[in-house]
Amino acid sequence: MKNNILIVDDKEIIHISLRQLFEEQYNLFFAFNTKQADKHFYKTKIDLLIIDYILWGGG
Repeated sequence: MKNNILIVDDKEIIHISLRQLFEEQYNLFFAFNTKQADKHFYKTKIDLLIIDYILWGGG
């Protein structure tokens, strides 16, 4: 069974280790705003959620 990962991002976190995740055949879902994230979150069992800009001034 594959793990499902949702990455919520504006641009930078995408670069950290996507190549390795693709090689390990993870299902990756991307959301660039809350509305997109909600669709993935409620339609798919998400095993790992990566959120960028979680705090003001973060990123």
